[in-house]
Amino acid sequence: MLERQRRADLESRRDGVRDAYAAFTTDILAVLDRPALNDVGTPETERLILALVAARDVRTAPNTTDYAARVITLEIAWKAADQHARKAGIKYLAPAERRAVQQARHLLTTALDDAGNTHERHAAYQKAIKLIGTIIDIPHEAVAAVEASTRRVLLRK
Repeated sequence: MLERQRRADLESRRDGVRDAYAAFTTDILAVLDRPALNDVGTPETERLILALVAARDVRTAPNTTDYAARVITLEIAWKAADQHARKAGIKYLAPAERRAVQQARHLLTTALDDAGNTHERHAAYQKAIKLIGTIIDIPHEAVAAVEASTRRVLLRK
């Protein structure tokens, strides 16, 4: 029984990190604020991705000791990658890329604002996605989430 409870706790902890990272990848504004967390060329993010895979791979192992070690490594990797991305913000991008991210953020805010007219919001969204795609890799989950919320906003009018 104790072993089953330990495994459930480990599952919950792994799922917590996985869910937090998934929430990040579906929030395009977060991706714009913390692009390093989406950049596997960043050592902290690379370690996070490897830790996610390693925890998944030993998840069903009969011995929870290996799984526990992988979950602890995953939690540490998540904290390190997230802290690094928050601290770096967009500062690690070239000046032209930083300006483009700021412009894209403004365009997305316009696209999601109920106060603007439908045409303006749709045009702002299209410009933002095109601009962002030239600067950073946008997780497809983030694009899908923005498209869904933009569609809802645009259809309300």
